[in-house]
Amino acid sequence: METGNDLILMKKKLGHGMFGAWIEAEFGMSDRTAQNYMRAAETFADKPEIVSVLPPITVYALAAKSTPDDIRTDVIARFDAGQRLNAREIVARIDETRRTKQEESKRDARKRKVAKLPPEDQAKFEKAEARRARGQEAIEAEINRLREERERAAEDTALFLAERLGDDLPRFMEMLKASNVWDVVSALRSLDSKDNAAENAKDVALVE
Repeated sequence: METGNDLILMKKKLGHGMFGAWIEAEFGMSDRTAQNYMRAAETFADKPEIVSVLPPITVYALAAKSTPDDIRTDVIARFDAGQRLNAREIVARIDETRRTKQEESKRDARKRKVAKLPPEDQAKFEKAEARRARGQEAIEAEINRLREERERAAEDTALFLAERLGDDLPRFMEMLKASNVWDVVSALRSLDSKDNAAENAKDVALVE
């Protein structure tokens, strides 16, 4: 935030066309990095503390011009309410919004292009679009099915852990918060591999 504010002041002092050359000469900093700093400082000027609870890449994504204001407003409101912010969810939401806008832009461009075609070609295009839409619906249905399976598997895993851990569940949750879930999964797989290797070694020894 401080660096972004300093860069904003220097850009105003240097004038048009000089800022990019100045940051490259002084810092070797790319213009994109400088823009990220400045947009973050401008966007979160009234809420600088939010920057301390989110990864830089998430802060930059929130501050980007292409990010809708309602997403930023919602994130700030949740932060003010004391809710825990999930960086992955925020970035996923921003990416989904961008993809939706890109798809809308492509559809509008196709409509303008089709409108210039002869009627018979327009009919062919509409049939092709209908086939494509049916295929897309099938893909989305499969994605939803897989998502539901993962959600059910997550619920089953949570119930299994709760039953096995009992009173140790709160301690396990604290340990999990202090680590990365995927690192824990990787460590468990490593332990499982070692156990399998040990069992195989015992079997070989018995055979011999």
